[in-house]
Amino acid sequence: MSLVVHNKLEDLKREAWNGLVAGSATGTAFQTYEWHRAWLDTYGTADGLFLVCVYDDSGNLRALSPLRREERRGRRVLRFIGEGRADYTDFIYAPRDVDCIDEMLASLAQGGAADELELNNLPAASPTVGRLEALRSGRVWHVVRGSLVPCPTLLLKGQDSFVERLLAKKSLRRSAKYYEAQGGLELVTTRDPQEILAALPDFFDQHIRRWALRGPQSLFAQQENCEFYRRLTAEMAPTGRLVFSTLRVAGRPIAFHFGFQDGKTLVWYKPSFDPAEADHYPGGVFLWKVISAGRKEGLEELDFTRGDEFYKTRFANHVRYTRNLSLARSRSRAVMLLIREAVRRSPFLMRAARAFLGRREPEREKTL
Repeated sequence: MSLVVHNKLEDLKREAWNGLVAGSATGTAFQTYEWHRAWLDTYGTADGLFLVCVYDDSGNLRALSPLRREERRGRRVLRFIGEGRADYTDFIYAPRDVDCIDEMLASLAQGGAADELELNNLPAASPTVGRLEALRSGRVWHVVRGSLVPCPTLLLKGQDSFVERLLAKKSLRRSAKYYEAQGGLELVTTRDPQEILAALPDFFDQHIRRWALRGPQSLFAQQENCEFYRRLTAEMAPTGRLVFSTLRVAGRPIAFHFGFQDGKTLVWYKPSFDPAEADHYPGGVFLWKVISAGRKEGLEELDFTRGDEFYKTRFANHVRYTRNLSLARSRSRAVMLLIREAVRRSPFLMRAARAFLGRREPEREKTL
């Protein structure tokens, strides 16, 4: 085995990267070469990439850590490329090669590449989590467990009775009948990159209008995020992994979904619906149509990914989790991370910290 640190995505072949993803424990769209290419072309810089690769004696890629470095108050912190947009992150390797993680971490420590690793959104069932937690009292890295985040999912295979009860809900059928009476209800799905690119402006506009009613600003209010989705479409649609769906009533789009298909799993990534239709439950009708069509096409799962929003829990019949982990070289920094995590988990401590910082902020302004 040999270990090489690459600092450019172009140093790695797309085929080798995606071949590793196909056999990995977390082989989702978020691990693909195309995802990283689109993210780096939109948000990244030429500096700070740490693609730590393990090769076997024949030169075959056996493991890969897609990391990037940022400076924080004098500390060098490594994070997964694409974090913040990717719902699942992980080192990329076949489960039998999980011990490669030890080699990659040792390399990062010996080379002084980082003072800290911030590894968020790791699937809790990934072998990576067990391997890293075994290092909690390690001499090189001190591991701090962060929060668990629920990831509701709808298992379709072997769950016929549950799915049939779900699809028979009166509220869903009532809303569907309403739209049928308006001139017909149609679910249109495409994987064609040109068709998806042509539909994105309407998707962005609908998402912006929807979120304007909720308070927080839509991510598509920033052109940089719109560009990411365009680049992601150009990169991933040709692979067949990108799925774009539209729910139409009398030819008029009332809902969109930008997502991915990983094998027989549909990943519910970024939906939207027309806020003018909110009284008639367009989001629920959209899922009702998607689930009905998916069963006929042989889908086995609809993964709602991170977050336990009400609509997800209403349709889900199973919950997985992601785990956040931090690794620190310094024991004192690990203690600080433990305190920070304790504050996050305690509503009382969080309120106290916010109140304290709120009182201190004017004093700092006066000092300046």
